[in-house]
Amino acid sequence: MISGGKVVAPLGVMEADILIEEGKIKGLGKGLIDSHELDKYIEAAGCLVVPGFIDLHTHGLRGFSALTGDSQAIARMAEHFSAVGVTAFYPTVAGESLEQIVQNFQAVKEAKGKEIKGARILGIHAEGPYLNPTSPARGANPESWLRKPGREEVRDLIQAAEGNLSLMTLAPELPGAQGVIEELLAAGVTVAVGHSDATYEEAIRAFDWGVTHAIHTFNGMRRFHHREPGVVGAVLTDRRAWAEVIADGVHLHPATVRLTWLCKGPDRLGVVTDSTEMAGSPPGVYTFAGREVVIEEEKAYLRQEGTLAGSVSTFGQMFNNLVDKWGFSLEEAVALCSTNPAQEAKVFDRQGSIEIGKDADLVILKRQKVALTMVGGEVVFRRDETTLGE
Repeated sequence: MISGGKVVAPLGVMEADILIEEGKIKGLGKGLIDSHELDKYIEAAGCLVVPGFIDLHTHGLRGFSALTGDSQAIARMAEHFSAVGVTAFYPTVAGESLEQIVQNFQAVKEAKGKEIKGARILGIHAEGPYLNPTSPARGANPESWLRKPGREEVRDLIQAAEGNLSLMTLAPELPGAQGVIEELLAAGVTVAVGHSDATYEEAIRAFDWGVTHAIHTFNGMRRFHHREPGVVGAVLTDRRAWAEVIADGVHLHPATVRLTWLCKGPDRLGVVTDSTEMAGSPPGVYTFAGREVVIEEEKAYLRQEGTLAGSVSTFGQMFNNLVDKWGFSLEEAVALCSTNPAQEAKVFDRQGSIEIGKDADLVILKRQKVALTMVGGEVVFRRDETTLGE
């Protein structure tokens, strides 16, 4: 179905055809497509073909948010994500009250039940409400949205999610966090450390309790110090922690991304956008969680505090940063943007790499831009071009 592209596959980068049947990859190699049938296939000569990007931490984009309790907004997020190469994602929710969080859970559930021509909704990432209110741990979260960990309360949240809660972020140093972690793990939910002022010892203790994920490493965390490495030091040096990085060039210096890659190894690190509904918006002043946010030079920050307020970059831009600006190979960039997130989301048996038998969730890049996105063998986004190939 896709002919002649440069394919980034587990065995390396190769010129290959990709045969697709019933939404699955059925063949990968040269000369698989008969010349007399080429009019039935996508010609991708001169283009790069990669597995679809998987975003485990995103609040929204292009005016649509996962924080409004609106299932249609989340469905529109899924549609728009396909235009930037994302084929699967976790809507990341928060809220000023437990009732609002539950409404957001229900909205994700309803969106998952819709027929959507776009990215797959894999599950819910709840960022909070058990986050540390101190600075810089709080980040852009309003202090009024944060709560003390409660074991019975989190049981109610788990029940309200109806099996859709995949990831929850909390600050493990807060009193009562261990009980919350135990409840989440018993329900099969991955637990992440984030927006945390934990010391190194407190973070290691959290890993002992079963925390295995770290959201937007370095951001919203106690600052690293050579005599008190804090939660950052624990994340970088403990293999139990799978780490996120925001690769927009704003949240982290490129050398910091490289350092994190060197510390975590090729399989324990993934890129996320942490995008908000302001992603894709022009420079200006916007409102987020009742506060003014300024967008300028690809950066969004709270006007009053100056704190970064999520990312306004897309996954396609971050992939290009890795490959074209920061010296990562194509194989490394695919690992960070597709393979490792698929493994962390426990969907690698069917997504995250271009292999026979896996879902045909694919992205074609032409001149560093997303030209076509396919989910389950169906083209869900295509730029207005008569041909992809040169």
